[in-house]
Amino acid sequence: MATIVFNSELATGISYSSAVPGLSQYLQSITKLLISMLSVTTEPGLADCNLLETGKATDPCLSVAHLLHSDFYEVRLLVLEATLRWQKQMSCQHTIEGEGKNLLSLLSGLEEILLGIAVKEKHSECFCKVLEVLCGMDFRSLLLKTEDAIRMNPMDFLHWIMNIADTSDSIEIQSVSLKFASKLIVHFVQNWQEEVKSETKLWIQIVTYCCEDEQQTDLSLAAADALVTVAPFFLISQNLLLGLPDTLLLWKCVTHLLQSEEQIVRDAAAGVIRVALTQGTIFKKKEALVSPLVILIVVGFQAQLESLSWKAADIVRPLLPAAVLRLISSVLSEDISAG
Repeated sequence: MATIVFNSELATGISYSSAVPGLSQYLQSITKLLISMLSVTTEPGLADCNLLETGKATDPCLSVAHLLHSDFYEVRLLVLEATLRWQKQMSCQHTIEGEGKNLLSLLSGLEEILLGIAVKEKHSECFCKVLEVLCGMDFRSLLLKTEDAIRMNPMDFLHWIMNIADTSDSIEIQSVSLKFASKLIVHFVQNWQEEVKSETKLWIQIVTYCCEDEQQTDLSLAAADALVTVAPFFLISQNLLLGLPDTLLLWKCVTHLLQSEEQIVRDAAAGVIRVALTQGTIFKKKEALVSPLVILIVVGFQAQLESLSWKAADIVRPLLPAAVLRLISSVLSEDISAG
């Protein structure tokens, strides 16, 4: 198998202009063989069988970085899908030492390459996968490289991603870029020194738009996923990082999704409530119920009393302990008095 790969056009190189009928399918098959060979090195017990460091596998034409620049989108897509799998494998808490070493070798130095590919990629599936891989990277490292790789400072990069989420005609690309933008917004608000109020406002507008009734199911699911992603930081944090009006607006988005006609959307939106109820301090003592958590209680209470009851009560009610409902009147009265 290795000989076939090492002697193939994948290793010797071939341009799209030289393509003949059946070549793309042939290169797909060879790429799958190479990916299988590289994946074997990440399996437990086979860490020493490292094709990345021995033999012809050191050929630059067979490197992940080189194949990501292939003229054939079929090859790029397969390599991007494999990169995404390796990335998820790398983040697994149970990765053993040897396995982690080889995975690191596979993924090393891809940040700048993928950033460069992202701004040039024309194939929608490949572009979507590039965004997925970038979204899973360490933002501290990634944002340090945007200037050199694509002549964008970190703030420009955030604007670029949000613009994709706001204007793309592809639901798949819009969904991935919204998730990416949501994680970036959390990172900027928590770690960045620059003022990001206007960017946060734009992100909230995009999320709100994606929650509207006429949106396709996949876009509603993307909005629900974004809200679940930011919930620990923006919706149920003891500090109102976005301020009360914007926090309430995001909670309104949650309640709107909980009223969706689509069961899958209601289930996804209920994930925000589940995240909230897993926060350890919520029910330990009454004093722990700060303003953002009071918002959570009100949302749950509305879910039982208003129009949610006929669609989402079965989802929400099991998530709301009776003790919480009993605290509503006293907590709210204290919260209002404190205000």
